[in-house]
Amino acid sequence: MSYKSVLGTTILILKAVSAFLPFDHDPKVTGGDVASIHKYPYVVSMLEPTEEGGYYASPGTRYKLHCMGTVIARWTVLTSAACIKKLEKVFVRGDVTVRGNTETWKCNCHRTRDHSVSKYFRHKNYKKRKVSGMTIPENDIGIINVIEEFVGIFETIFPYQSGSDYWQNTPEYYATAIGWGPRLPSNRTESEILISSDLFILRNKNCRDEYK
Repeated sequence: MSYKSVLGTTILILKAVSAFLPFDHDPKVTGGDVASIHKYPYVVSMLEPTEEGGYYASPGTRYKLHCMGTVIARWTVLTSAACIKKLEKVFVRGDVTVRGNTETWKCNCHRTRDHSVSKYFRHKNYKKRKVSGMTIPENDIGIINVIEEFVGIFETIFPYQSGSDYWQNTPEYYATAIGWGPRLPSNRTESEILISSDLFILRNKNCRDEYK
């Protein structure tokens, strides 16, 4: 599957959600409940090398959490353009590890499956704009291709809906945010365990009326 075909079918997914999620900092799940990879077997973490802090994933190499993504094809991860942009500035492709098959990104256990990055792309029209003092991301979509196929027991492909008719006519609904963000607003340290939080997604007009 080509980058263009993947991006074309997934752009509406994140666009529908990200339009309602303004932020002035790195978008991460805060609070929420501990989640299991059994329930979300398509979630992967991305690790970057660091000279300070982090943990040893292999002898002589320290890693820290970079961001997370969703498996959407056998060699493909859907993530945010913000994640890719940060990666483009600092690292070369081989420096980032995509870790699947576990809800613990620090896990060095036998269940962990690590994947090397072969390519990455971000939406060419990705940008941020200020609205009423808030930073709103647009086209916040990125694609990462890996070398090793996702074949772990808990590395399944996420079944998503595509098509403009589906997303344009979807009513207000609950969605689940998943990630490794801080457990407490007062503590910005990322959780080592996957967490999830339920959100109510408003239509654009209702959101503007409610939060003027």
